[in-house]
Amino acid sequence: MVRRDAPQAGLVLCLGLTFILGLAFLGIKSIEYHEKWEKHHIPGLHYSIKSFVDPASDPEVYKSYPQDTGLQLDMANKTELYFFLYFAMTGMHALHMIIGIAILGFMIFRARAGAYTTGHVTLSRTSASIGTSSTSSGSSCSRCSI
Repeated sequence: MVRRDAPQAGLVLCLGLTFILGLAFLGIKSIEYHEKWEKHHIPGLHYSIKSFVDPASDPEVYKSYPQDTGLQLDMANKTELYFFLYFAMTGMHALHMIIGIAILGFMIFRARAGAYTTGHVTLSRTSASIGTSSTSSGSSCSRCSI
């Protein structure tokens, strides 16, 4: 026999996992953004192409990749456009994630209180009765004539 609160528990679990994965994404992005900040790779006044032209100027990275050679100056100058687009796209996605996480937090709060589990919200609850009980029209759902 299925517990009455099983759909609620499953809903809260899935919402919670989605919430956690959203936070994980934001955590990874914050680490990446911090690294770009330290290396002056954020487009604007303090942008520096030094590590692109001379990889040895960044000993931490150069130690891991000693075979790297620098970019030519004309190519290195184009990296600022790349980082502008990178921050624009990932920043917009991060903003979307922040809004979504806030909405998920509200939904988790409401789901724990019993919302979203009654009414016509899931196919699995109605599909279990298809073929077992029917109305006079032969339909198992009086509202939608299934």
